[in-house]
Amino acid sequence: MKRGLFIIISIFVLIVLIRFVIADVGPGPKITPYITGCSKITNLNEFPNIAFVGYTSGPGIIVYIINNNDCLRQGKNKDLQIYAVDKTYLENKSLLSINLSTDKNFLLSDYKIQWGSRSSYYTNPLENENISYKIAGFSNDKLIIYESERVDSYNDGQADKINISQAPQISDLRTTIKVDDIPPVPTPPTPIPSQSPTLSPPPAPVKKVFWASIGCFFTRLFGGKC
Repeated sequence: MKRGLFIIISIFVLIVLIRFVIADVGPGPKITPYITGCSKITNLNEFPNIAFVGYTSGPGIIVYIINNNDCLRQGKNKDLQIYAVDKTYLENKSLLSINLSTDKNFLLSDYKIQWGSRSSYYTNPLENENISYKIAGFSNDKLIIYESERVDSYNDGQADKINISQAPQISDLRTTIKVDDIPPVPTPPTPIPSQSPTLSPPPAPVKKVFWASIGCFFTRLFGGKC
C-alpha cells in the first residue's frame, strides 16, 4: 500500500516538474489542451427554397435545421451528415419521424466536415480555427459542399494563416435538387423577314396626238365614228 502511494506521489511530482521546465524554456507555444473554433456554412441564403438538415449522434440522435453562418453542431462521434431537401416537403412533418437515409427527397453530401473545436496536443501552438464551408450545388443525387476558407490563430506570436479555396469544377452542377426543377431556357422567336408591299406600276400615260384628236372631233361632229 505504501509503495503504491509512493509511486503515485512520485508521478505527480514529476508532472509538476515537467510543467515548470516547459514554462521556463524561453518563448514557445503555450499549453493548448483544446482548440476553440467554429465550422459553419456561409451561403445558405443563395438557396432560399431549400432546407439543409444536420444529422449526428452521440449521445442520442440529433437532427436539426442548419442556419446560415451558425456553428455546426457535432455529436460525440463528430459524424455529422448534411442533407438537402425542398422546404415544401418538410411542411407539417417532424424531422425525427423521417428516415433521412432512405427518403429519396433528401440529398446527402459525402463531404467530411472538419471541426474547428477539438482536443489538441500540449505542444500544438494552434489555438483557434474557424472553417467556412459553402454549398456549390447539386450533381446527380449528391449535395456538393466544399471548404471555402480556413483561418488558423496561434498562441506563439505567429500571424494568422488564412487559406481560401475555390469551388469545385463540376460540369453538370445545378442549383436545384431535382433536374425537373430547372426552368427551361426560353427559345427566342424566329424572326419573320419583313415583306415590303408590292406596288403596282403607275399607269402609262395615254399619248394623244393633237391632230388626230382634232380629226376625230370633226368626224363625230358630222355623224362619223373615230
